[in-house]
Amino acid sequence: MLSIRNRLNKSVEHHSQLSVSELYVAWHLQNKQLYITVPDIALLKRTSDLWMHKTKSETIKTYADYFEHKLPNVSIHRDSLMATMRAISNPRINYLHQIPTENKANKNSTTDLIDQSVHYPIELLHYAPVNQADLKLLYKLPSILVRLTQLYWIEQLRMTRQALLPLTSLTYDPSNIQNTLTNEQPSPDILFQAITRRSTGEQMDNENFEILGDSFLKLTVSMSLYYRHPLASAGSLTEKRIKQISNENLYRLAVQRQLKHFLYVNKIVFRGKDANWLPPGYVIDEANSTLGKRHSHQNAKRKAFSDMIEAFIGAFLISSNYTTTIKFMYWLGLDVIPVSKQGI
Repeated sequence: MLSIRNRLNKSVEHHSQLSVSELYVAWHLQNKQLYITVPDIALLKRTSDLWMHKTKSETIKTYADYFEHKLPNVSIHRDSLMATMRAISNPRINYLHQIPTENKANKNSTTDLIDQSVHYPIELLHYAPVNQADLKLLYKLPSILVRLTQLYWIEQLRMTRQALLPLTSLTYDPSNIQNTLTNEQPSPDILFQAITRRSTGEQMDNENFEILGDSFLKLTVSMSLYYRHPLASAGSLTEKRIKQISNENLYRLAVQRQLKHFLYVNKIVFRGKDANWLPPGYVIDEANSTLGKRHSHQNAKRKAFSDMIEAFIGAFLISSNYTTTIKFMYWLGLDVIPVSKQGI
């Protein structure tokens, strides 16, 4: 803040002070547009150069004449170098998603720079409150806050495993299966991928984990049912298996095990009419139901939650081993460990 205060209304005194790392404002403009300097010698102009644009005054011959006519109280040095500037427009604010870069090289061509550049006498320039590096950091801050919040919830999911994800040591004593805990857990990045839908626009999603988890779920449930009912018909086993692996049952388990609210569905939008990001410390006016829902609710079908459960299974499978994954599934409430009513 002290740096910003010291820069406030600080004038640029000479053309040699212009830096590509700085930001500038033309103090006479009301909108206080931010500019960067264009260090291209071919684009340099002097205040004594002819004014090439249309004007209603016959006395305007040079750039200095134009700016002195526009700002009568300002004296422009004759034959001094002007600043070649380019306005910053629509700076990137969302760093959560990749953006196309195929046309990036063409944007910096000489023709484009000529079209985008403007010239101001040094007398009209002030330093902006922040430099380019600070501005980029400020624009990255919303994305950083989103990631920190997401990782906080992921860590809550991991750290509260006694309530949410209890894992037990390997034992074939069904009566003791919930008594002991281990530290085998997927890492935060794996869990983050497991809760992330493709609709978020992230660089990863849970679809691969979902496929893996779905296959392992069908295998383990089938083996458990066969072990328990070796003489049952194929139709009977299929019916029992469907009850376990159905989307409806997986959704029910997600609700029962308090996993539902971890699903990441909506793409984060920071600005505009579709903005849905709520900065830390801000609250929504409950009277505005539409605005409130957009910022505090996500829309997802029930299948999305069942897909997340399958993705969790896949995440455990690639992070630990078969037995740990099966114990996680058993904790969820899935019939994957053949325990009889007598505990045998």
